[in-house]
Amino acid sequence: DVLVVIGDAAERTGRNAVRGAPVVPVSVLPPVSGSTDAAVAGGPAPADLIRLVSAAVPDPRLVAYVLPPEGAVPTGLAPEFRPVRLSGATPRERAAAARSQLVPARDAVVLDARVTDDDAAALASVLAASGTPLVGLRKGQLDAGCAAVIRSRGKDVGAVAAVASADAREGRAPRNAPPRTPRGVLREIHLGHARRIGWTPPLTLLAVADRVVPAGDVLR
Repeated sequence: DVLVVIGDAAERTGRNAVRGAPVVPVSVLPPVSGSTDAAVAGGPAPADLIRLVSAAVPDPRLVAYVLPPEGAVPTGLAPEFRPVRLSGATPRERAAAARSQLVPARDAVVLDARVTDDDAAALASVLAASGTPLVGLRKGQLDAGCAAVIRSRGKDVGAVAAVASADAREGRAPRNAPPRTPRGVLREIHLGHARRIGWTPPLTLLAVADRVVPAGDVLR
């Protein structure tokens, strides 16, 4: 048997692409604990993030990259990102601690894919009316309150999962190799969440967005 672990950007798509192989959909890639035959990340490659975020937030800013309480800084993350680690007993405490580390009116905030939806919601709450762009890397983070997300296309995650599974079955890939990352990305904006945090998405971002959720709409 082959064990394939995929990020949560395409749980159903990934499962369909690797039928016959045990699939573990998670939201914590990278890294993956335990022994796996193949892993597929559900978000953009860390090395591509500075280009993608700069396109989403074109005005010159510092970028705070928010990490979960535990977990290493992703390999390949550009030096323009300043790691901010969540700490505290509750989501509210962790969000307040993170905000205290931000530079007012200068920082843009990007959430690591491993940041939970509860922590994303708490951060969106403490950043209300701040004008701070809050960008996630998972759909769940958009649902939780991020103004925008940059994530992998579901069909691309499934396609990469299928190739990774085939390579593992044929012995062409070592076990516990770094997660593979799809190339394509989706840019999604929630205008209601953007309004809540006091940030106006630039027209350049709205023009290339794959989906814009109008203010007042509920995500499904």
